[in-house]
Amino acid sequence: MIILYLIFCCIFLYGAKVFIKGFNPEYVSKKQTTIINGLFVVTIIFSHIRGYIDTSAFYDNLLVKLMNNISQLMVTTFFFYSGYGIYESIKNKQDYIKHFPKKRVFPLWLNMAIGVTLFLVMNIILGIKYSIADILLSYTGIKSIGNSNWFIFTTLVLYAFTLICFNGKVLKLLSYKKSLIIFTALSILYITCGQVINNTLFVNTCICFSAGMWFSEYKDSFERFLKNKYFLKLFLSYMVFLILFILNKKLGLGNNNFFYSIYSISFVLCILVTSMKVSLNNKVFEFLGQHVFWIYVLQRIPMICLKGKIDNNYLYFMICFIITILMSYAMNKFSKFVLQKEKNTLETRS
Repeated sequence: MIILYLIFCCIFLYGAKVFIKGFNPEYVSKKQTTIINGLFVVTIIFSHIRGYIDTSAFYDNLLVKLMNNISQLMVTTFFFYSGYGIYESIKNKQDYIKHFPKKRVFPLWLNMAIGVTLFLVMNIILGIKYSIADILLSYTGIKSIGNSNWFIFTTLVLYAFTLICFNGKVLKLLSYKKSLIIFTALSILYITCGQVINNTLFVNTCICFSAGMWFSEYKDSFERFLKNKYFLKLFLSYMVFLILFILNKKLGLGNNNFFYSIYSISFVLCILVTSMKVSLNNKVFEFLGQHVFWIYVLQRIPMICLKGKIDNNYLYFMICFIITILMSYAMNKFSKFVLQKEKNTLETRS
């Protein structure tokens, strides 16, 4: 399986252009960040499939070790680029926060609810039982009925913090920077509560959402800093991450929220700095990045349904992968249809 993952990584690099002189002007463009997220959603599939196959073979075990080392770092770009994009919109689009609930919060919850319903139907067909409480709470993202839930719940929490900190009334009293400080403080509080209440360590990667906002706030200064002796600072970025990686492996500091938050930011910083010199142009991973949400939500359905029915790991993965992509494409179309219909209904009533 490790070979298959490396093949995906090689495909990801197809079409890449390295800027020998100058910098990639589109390094945080929607297209570039979508392609990068496409790679990491594939990484998530490889990570999750470990629980449904026999990984005792040497090459399969190598994949397990790789995914264990990457761990929750695979979601850091989702948080970082989302935070960056939302903060850019807050600064530059009038009434963005006013329309935030119906354009960002409600669509996310509705899509999650549709996904949970699909898992509920699957569970009924397969005879998998969950309590009524778990089923109801799964529609909030707090509980799971087989679906991946924590990332979506955490995103909804961050959206709530966004509405609290950047609504018009708050911004009349505070500057963007002060509101951002409050947002970051709330994020740290959420991370702390996640560990204390549920012993949930992996939510600490959501600090990258705040990091994306801070990057947006100081983007020009950041670029000026890096362009001076760029390769030295690129090297230092990787060295910092490597040191933190070693500390995590040797001393087990990953159990510390503060450490893992810094570790997460150092990882996404390496990607950000590298992308300043590398332009990506890959249609396959752009497509995958455009369907990140549904791939994340639906990937476990074929994994659960086909578990134990296909002996060959490679064949099992490819069939699950193809079914996931087809389902994600269909649900993406269906979701847009439902949301457009809902929008038209609201406009008619108004």
